[in-house]
Amino acid sequence: MSRYIVFLGSLSLLFLLGMQCKNRSEPASGINEAIISYSSSYDFDMKLVDRILKTLAEAPHPLGSQRQKAIAAYLSEQGKNLGLTMYTDSFEAQVPNPVLLARPDAPSATTLDKTGYNVYGATDPSAKCVYLVGSHYDTKYMENIVYRGANDSGSSSAAMFALAKALKSWDQRTPCGYFMIWFDGEESYLPQWNDGLYRHPAKSQDNTYGSRHLANQLSQCNQGNTSLCLPTSFGGAEVKGLVLLDMIGSKNISITRDLNSSSDWLNLALQLDKVLNLSIIGTQATAVEDDHVPFRKRGLPALNLIDFNHLELWHVEGDDYEKVDLGSIEKANRLALALLLTLNKDKPN
Repeated sequence: MSRYIVFLGSLSLLFLLGMQCKNRSEPASGINEAIISYSSSYDFDMKLVDRILKTLAEAPHPLGSQRQKAIAAYLSEQGKNLGLTMYTDSFEAQVPNPVLLARPDAPSATTLDKTGYNVYGATDPSAKCVYLVGSHYDTKYMENIVYRGANDSGSSSAAMFALAKALKSWDQRTPCGYFMIWFDGEESYLPQWNDGLYRHPAKSQDNTYGSRHLANQLSQCNQGNTSLCLPTSFGGAEVKGLVLLDMIGSKNISITRDLNSSSDWLNLALQLDKVLNLSIIGTQATAVEDDHVPFRKRGLPALNLIDFNHLELWHVEGDDYEKVDLGSIEKANRLALALLLTLNKDKPN
Protein backbone atom coordinates (compact mmCIF):
# COMPACT_ATOMS: atom_id res chain seq x y z
CA MET A 1 0.00 0.00 0.00
CA SER A 2 1.07 3.60 -0.57
CA ARG A 3 -0.06 6.11 1.98
CA TYR A 4 0.30 9.72 2.96
CA ILE A 5 1.38 9.71 6.59
CA VAL A 6 2.02 12.33 9.25
CA PHE A 7 4.44 11.65 12.10
CA LEU A 8 3.70 13.32 15.42
CA GLY A 9 5.51 13.76 18.69
CA SER A 10 4.20 12.51 22.01
CA LEU A 11 2.53 15.80 23.01
CA SER A 12 0.73 16.02 19.68
CA LEU A 13 -0.32 12.39 20.03
CA LEU A 14 -1.90 13.00 23.43
CA PHE A 15 -3.66 16.11 22.15
CA LEU A 16 -5.09 14.40 19.07
CA LEU A 17 -6.19 11.30 20.94
CA GLY A 18 -8.03 13.55 23.35
CA MET A 19 -9.63 15.49 20.52
CA GLN A 20 -11.07 12.45 18.74
CA CYS A 21 -14.62 12.92 20.00
CA LYS A 22 -16.46 12.29 16.75
CA ASN A 23 -17.44 8.73 15.88
CA ARG A 24 -16.47 7.40 19.30
CA SER A 25 -17.71 3.97 20.34
CA GLU A 26 -18.54 2.92 23.88
CA PRO A 27 -15.33 1.75 25.60
CA ALA A 28 -15.31 -1.72 27.10
CA SER A 29 -15.70 -1.74 30.87
CA GLY A 30 -12.71 -3.62 32.25
CA ILE A 31 -10.60 -6.48 30.98
CA ASN A 32 -12.21 -9.92 31.05
CA GLU A 33 -9.94 -12.61 32.54
CA ALA A 34 -11.53 -15.41 30.52
CA ILE A 35 -10.89 -13.50 27.31
CA ILE A 36 -7.27 -12.87 28.28
CA SER A 37 -6.74 -16.52 29.15
CA TYR A 38 -8.30 -17.70 25.89
CA SER A 39 -6.42 -15.18 23.75
CA SER A 40 -3.12 -16.05 25.43
CA SER A 41 -3.44 -19.81 25.19
CA TYR A 42 -5.47 -20.44 22.02
CA ASP A 43 -3.58 -22.72 19.63
CA PHE A 44 -3.72 -20.71 16.41
CA ASP A 45 -3.64 -22.82 13.26
CA MET A 46 -0.35 -21.45 11.96
CA LYS A 47 0.00 -24.35 9.51
CA LEU A 48 -3.16 -23.06 7.84
CA VAL A 49 -1.75 -19.53 7.80
CA ASP A 50 1.52 -20.77 6.32
CA ARG A 51 -0.21 -22.78 3.59
CA ILE A 52 -2.50 -19.94 2.52
CA LEU A 53 0.34 -17.40 2.67
CA LYS A 54 2.45 -19.56 0.33
CA THR A 55 -0.38 -19.60 -2.20
CA LEU A 56 -1.01 -15.86 -1.98
CA ALA A 57 2.68 -15.04 -2.36
CA GLU A 58 3.42 -17.30 -5.33
CA ALA A 59 2.93 -14.49 -7.86
CA PRO A 60 1.54 -10.95 -8.13
CA HIS A 61 -2.24 -10.54 -8.17
CA PRO A 62 -3.22 -6.87 -8.51
CA LEU A 63 -6.74 -5.53 -8.94
CA GLY A 64 -8.29 -6.61 -12.24
CA SER A 65 -5.82 -9.40 -13.00
CA GLN A 66 -6.83 -12.94 -13.88
CA ARG A 67 -4.80 -14.26 -10.96
CA GLN A 68 -6.69 -11.96 -8.59
CA LYS A 69 -9.97 -13.46 -9.78
CA ALA A 70 -8.57 -16.93 -9.09
CA ILE A 71 -7.31 -15.85 -5.66
CA ALA A 72 -10.81 -14.56 -4.79
CA ALA A 73 -12.23 -18.00 -5.58
CA TYR A 74 -9.45 -19.62 -3.53
CA LEU A 75 -10.19 -17.44 -0.50
CA SER A 76 -13.88 -18.24 -0.75
CA GLU A 77 -13.14 -21.96 -0.81
CA GLN A 78 -10.85 -21.69 2.22
CA GLY A 79 -13.57 -19.86 4.13
CA LYS A 80 -16.14 -22.52 3.30
CA ASN A 81 -13.74 -25.14 4.64
CA LEU A 82 -13.86 -23.34 8.01
CA GLY A 83 -17.65 -23.26 8.07
CA LEU A 84 -17.98 -19.58 7.18
CA THR A 85 -20.92 -18.45 5.06
CA MET A 86 -19.11 -16.97 2.07
CA TYR A 87 -20.07 -14.22 -0.36
CA THR A 88 -18.17 -12.76 -3.32
CA ASP A 89 -19.11 -9.24 -4.36
CA SER A 90 -17.78 -8.03 -7.71
CA PHE A 91 -17.50 -4.33 -8.49
CA GLU A 92 -16.24 -2.17 -11.32
CA ALA A 93 -13.38 0.26 -10.74
CA GLN A 94 -12.14 2.95 -13.09
CA VAL A 95 -8.42 3.28 -12.43
CA PRO A 96 -6.25 6.08 -13.85
CA ASN A 97 -4.43 5.00 -17.00
CA PRO A 98 -0.70 4.84 -16.09
CA VAL A 99 0.30 5.90 -19.63
CA LEU A 100 -1.04 9.40 -18.98
CA LEU A 101 1.00 9.94 -15.85
CA ALA A 102 4.18 10.46 -17.88
CA ARG A 103 2.45 11.68 -21.07
CA PRO A 104 -0.77 13.56 -20.17
CA ASP A 105 -1.41 14.44 -23.83
CA ALA A 106 -1.07 10.87 -25.15
CA PRO A 107 -4.05 9.65 -27.25
CA SER A 108 -5.17 7.14 -24.60
CA ALA A 109 -8.24 6.63 -22.44
CA THR A 110 -8.12 8.58 -19.18
CA THR A 111 -9.16 5.57 -17.12
CA LEU A 112 -9.10 1.78 -17.43
CA ASP A 113 -11.95 -0.49 -16.36
CA LYS A 114 -11.02 -3.13 -13.80
CA THR A 115 -13.24 -5.70 -12.09
CA GLY A 116 -12.63 -6.19 -8.38
CA TYR A 117 -13.79 -8.92 -6.03
CA ASN A 118 -14.46 -8.40 -2.34
CA VAL A 119 -14.68 -11.70 -0.48
CA TYR A 120 -16.80 -11.93 2.68
CA GLY A 121 -17.26 -14.63 5.31
CA ALA A 122 -19.89 -14.56 8.08
CA THR A 123 -19.32 -16.56 11.26
CA ASP A 124 -23.08 -16.45 11.90
CA PRO A 125 -25.24 -15.46 8.91
CA SER A 126 -28.28 -14.98 11.18
CA ALA A 127 -26.54 -12.51 13.53
CA LYS A 128 -28.42 -9.26 14.13
CA CYS A 129 -25.19 -7.30 14.44
CA VAL A 130 -21.58 -7.86 13.37
CA TYR A 131 -18.07 -6.61 13.87
CA LEU A 132 -16.24 -6.31 10.58
CA VAL A 133 -12.76 -7.88 10.49
CA GLY A 134 -10.79 -6.92 7.40
CA SER A 135 -7.62 -7.20 5.34
CA HIS A 136 -6.86 -6.24 1.76
CA TYR A 137 -5.60 -9.10 -0.38
CA ASP A 138 -4.59 -7.40 -3.64
CA THR A 139 -0.92 -6.86 -4.41
CA LYS A 140 0.29 -3.55 -5.75
CA TYR A 141 0.50 -3.21 -9.54
CA MET A 142 4.16 -2.55 -10.34
CA GLU A 143 5.49 -2.38 -13.89
CA ASN A 144 9.18 -3.10 -13.48
CA ILE A 145 9.43 -5.67 -10.68
CA VAL A 146 7.78 -8.91 -9.60
CA TYR A 147 5.97 -7.78 -6.46
CA ARG A 148 4.46 -10.74 -4.61
CA GLY A 149 3.26 -8.81 -1.55
CA ALA A 150 3.85 -11.54 1.02
CA ASN A 151 3.74 -9.08 3.91
CA ASP A 152 1.62 -6.44 2.14
CA SER A 153 -1.05 -8.02 1.78
CA GLY A 154 -0.47 -11.74 2.25
CA SER A 155 0.36 -11.77 5.97
CA SER A 156 -2.92 -10.31 7.18
CA SER A 157 -5.06 -12.03 4.55
CA ALA A 158 -3.75 -15.46 5.60
CA ALA A 159 -3.95 -14.57 9.29
CA MET A 160 -7.66 -13.87 8.95
CA PHE A 161 -8.47 -17.56 8.53
CA ALA A 162 -6.79 -18.58 11.79
CA LEU A 163 -8.46 -15.61 13.49
CA ALA A 164 -11.86 -16.68 12.17
CA LYS A 165 -11.30 -20.19 13.58
CA ALA A 166 -10.45 -18.72 16.97
CA LEU A 167 -13.51 -16.46 17.00
CA LYS A 168 -15.78 -19.37 16.05
CA SER A 169 -14.25 -21.57 18.78
CA TRP A 170 -15.01 -19.13 21.62
CA ASP A 171 -17.62 -20.93 23.71
CA GLN A 172 -19.22 -17.97 25.48
CA ARG A 173 -22.23 -16.06 24.19
CA THR A 174 -21.52 -12.89 22.22
CA PRO A 175 -24.13 -10.28 21.27
CA CYS A 176 -22.88 -10.03 17.68
CA GLY A 177 -21.24 -12.16 15.02
CA TYR A 178 -18.20 -11.41 12.88
CA PHE A 179 -18.08 -10.53 9.21
CA MET A 180 -14.66 -11.35 7.76
CA ILE A 181 -13.68 -9.21 4.76
CA TRP A 182 -10.93 -9.63 2.19
CA PHE A 183 -10.88 -6.29 0.37
CA ASP A 184 -9.78 -5.97 -3.25
CA GLY A 185 -8.24 -2.81 -4.68
CA GLU A 186 -6.72 -1.18 -1.61
CA GLU A 187 -3.52 -0.42 -3.47
CA SER A 188 -3.21 2.55 -5.80
CA TYR A 189 -2.87 1.55 -9.46
CA LEU A 190 -0.48 4.45 -10.04
CA PRO A 191 2.91 4.46 -8.27
CA GLN A 192 1.95 6.74 -5.38
CA TRP A 193 -1.16 6.86 -3.18
CA ASN A 194 -2.32 10.31 -4.27
CA ASP A 195 -1.06 10.37 -7.88
CA GLY A 196 -4.61 9.90 -9.14
CA LEU A 197 -5.82 13.06 -7.42
CA TYR A 198 -2.87 15.37 -7.92
CA ARG A 199 -0.66 14.17 -10.80
CA HIS A 200 -3.00 12.43 -13.24
CA PRO A 201 -5.53 14.04 -15.60
CA ALA A 202 -8.28 11.81 -14.16
CA LYS A 203 -8.17 13.75 -10.86
CA SER A 204 -9.72 10.77 -9.10
CA GLN A 205 -9.07 8.83 -5.90
CA ASP A 206 -6.91 5.86 -6.82
CA ASN A 207 -6.99 3.56 -3.79
CA THR A 208 -9.32 1.72 -1.37
CA TYR A 209 -11.65 0.68 -4.21
CA GLY A 210 -13.10 -2.35 -2.44
CA SER A 211 -13.54 -0.76 0.98
CA ARG A 212 -15.17 2.33 -0.51
CA HIS A 213 -17.49 0.02 -2.45
CA LEU A 214 -18.69 -1.75 0.70
CA ALA A 215 -18.81 1.39 2.86
CA ASN A 216 -21.04 3.05 0.26
CA GLN A 217 -23.35 0.01 0.30
CA LEU A 218 -24.10 0.35 4.02
CA SER A 219 -27.55 1.79 4.61
CA GLN A 220 -29.59 3.09 7.51
CA CYS A 221 -30.96 0.10 9.40
CA ASN A 222 -34.36 1.58 10.26
CA GLN A 223 -36.13 4.85 9.65
CA GLY A 224 -35.08 7.28 12.35
CA ASN A 225 -32.14 5.06 13.33
CA THR A 226 -28.60 6.24 12.60
CA SER A 227 -27.14 2.71 12.76
CA LEU A 228 -25.75 1.30 9.52
CA CYS A 229 -26.48 -2.19 8.22
CA LEU A 230 -24.95 -4.50 5.63
CA PRO A 231 -26.92 -5.09 2.43
CA THR A 232 -29.61 -7.73 2.89
CA SER A 233 -27.80 -9.89 0.32
CA PHE A 234 -24.99 -10.22 2.89
CA GLY A 235 -27.25 -10.81 5.90
CA GLY A 236 -28.37 -7.25 6.63
CA ALA A 237 -26.78 -7.15 10.10
CA GLU A 238 -26.08 -3.92 11.93
CA VAL A 239 -22.39 -2.97 11.68
CA LYS A 240 -20.69 -2.18 15.00
CA GLY A 241 -17.31 -1.23 13.59
CA LEU A 242 -14.19 -2.53 11.83
CA VAL A 243 -10.93 -4.05 13.01
CA LEU A 244 -8.45 -3.99 10.12
CA LEU A 245 -5.20 -5.96 9.87
CA ASP A 246 -2.38 -5.02 7.48
CA MET A 247 1.35 -5.67 7.11
CA ILE A 248 1.69 -7.82 10.25
CA GLY A 249 4.43 -10.18 9.05
CA SER A 250 7.67 -8.29 9.71
CA LYS A 251 10.13 -9.67 12.25
CA ASN A 252 9.88 -7.81 15.57
CA ILE A 253 6.46 -6.44 14.67
CA SER A 254 5.78 -2.88 15.85
CA ILE A 255 2.17 -1.83 15.31
CA THR A 256 1.67 1.84 14.57
CA ARG A 257 -0.53 4.04 16.74
CA ASP A 258 -2.81 5.08 13.91
CA LEU A 259 -4.42 8.48 14.39
CA ASN A 260 -7.11 7.71 11.81
CA SER A 261 -8.37 4.95 14.11
CA SER A 262 -10.90 5.41 16.92
CA SER A 263 -9.00 6.61 19.98
CA ASP A 264 -10.96 4.48 22.47
CA TRP A 265 -10.38 1.32 20.44
CA LEU A 266 -6.68 2.19 20.20
CA ASN A 267 -6.53 2.73 23.95
CA LEU A 268 -8.20 -0.64 24.50
CA ALA A 269 -5.65 -2.29 22.20
CA LEU A 270 -2.85 -0.69 24.21
CA GLN A 271 -4.30 -2.11 27.44
CA LEU A 272 -4.67 -5.58 25.94
CA ASP A 273 -1.17 -5.48 24.45
CA LYS A 274 0.18 -4.88 27.95
CA VAL A 275 -2.02 -7.45 29.74
CA LEU A 276 -1.21 -10.12 27.13
CA ASN A 277 2.54 -9.36 27.47
CA LEU A 278 2.84 -8.97 23.71
CA SER A 279 4.55 -5.56 23.54
CA ILE A 280 3.83 -5.25 19.82
CA ILE A 281 2.36 -1.75 19.73
CA GLY A 282 5.11 0.79 19.15
CA THR A 283 5.38 4.43 20.19
CA GLN A 284 5.20 6.03 16.72
CA ALA A 285 2.04 8.07 16.14
CA THR A 286 1.01 8.14 12.49
CA ALA A 287 -2.12 8.98 10.53
CA VAL A 288 -2.46 6.05 8.13
CA GLU A 289 -4.68 6.01 5.04
CA ASP A 290 -6.07 2.50 4.66
CA ASP A 291 -9.27 0.51 4.19
CA HIS A 292 -10.71 1.65 7.53
CA VAL A 293 -10.99 5.30 6.47
CA PRO A 294 -14.14 4.90 4.29
CA PHE A 295 -15.92 3.37 7.30
CA ARG A 296 -14.73 6.12 9.64
CA LYS A 297 -16.18 8.60 7.16
CA ARG A 298 -19.53 6.82 7.52
CA GLY A 299 -19.38 7.40 11.27
CA LEU A 300 -18.28 3.91 12.35
CA PRO A 301 -15.55 3.15 14.88
CA ALA A 302 -12.51 1.38 13.46
CA LEU A 303 -8.99 0.34 14.39
CA ASN A 304 -6.13 -0.35 12.00
CA LEU A 305 -3.59 -2.87 13.30
CA ILE A 306 -0.72 -2.13 10.93
CA ASP A 307 3.05 -2.24 11.26
CA PHE A 308 4.02 0.87 9.33
CA ASN A 309 7.46 1.01 10.94
CA HIS A 310 9.18 -1.84 9.07
CA LEU A 311 9.19 -0.62 5.48
CA GLU A 312 12.42 -2.15 4.17
CA LEU A 313 10.54 -4.43 1.74
CA TRP A 314 7.49 -2.23 1.21
CA HIS A 315 6.74 -1.88 -2.51
CA VAL A 316 10.19 -3.04 -3.53
CA GLU A 317 11.36 -6.38 -4.86
CA GLY A 318 11.81 -8.93 -2.10
CA ASP A 319 8.47 -8.83 -0.26
CA ASP A 320 8.42 -12.62 -0.53
CA TYR A 321 7.16 -15.56 1.51
CA GLU A 322 10.58 -16.36 2.97
CA LYS A 323 10.79 -12.92 4.62
CA VAL A 324 7.51 -13.21 6.57
CA ASP A 325 7.71 -13.98 10.29
CA LEU A 326 4.88 -16.29 11.40
CA GLY A 327 5.58 -15.42 15.03
CA SER A 328 4.67 -11.80 14.36
CA ILE A 329 1.46 -12.86 12.64
CA GLU A 330 0.53 -15.00 15.64
CA LYS A 331 1.12 -12.12 18.07
CA ALA A 332 -1.02 -9.77 15.97
CA ASN A 333 -3.76 -12.41 15.89
CA ARG A 334 -3.70 -12.76 19.68
CA LEU A 335 -4.16 -9.02 20.07
CA ALA A 336 -6.93 -8.91 17.46
CA LEU A 337 -8.69 -11.87 19.09
CA ALA A 338 -8.66 -10.30 22.55
CA LEU A 339 -9.78 -6.97 21.13
CA LEU A 340 -12.72 -8.39 19.19
CA LEU A 341 -13.92 -10.60 22.05
CA THR A 342 -13.68 -7.66 24.46
CA LEU A 343 -15.63 -5.37 22.16
CA ASN A 344 -18.21 -8.10 21.58
CA LYS A 345 -18.82 -9.22 25.15
CA ASP A 346 -22.16 -8.91 26.93
CA LYS A 347 -22.41 -5.55 28.65
CA PRO A 348 -23.44 -5.57 32.34
CA ASN A 349 -27.06 -4.63 33.01
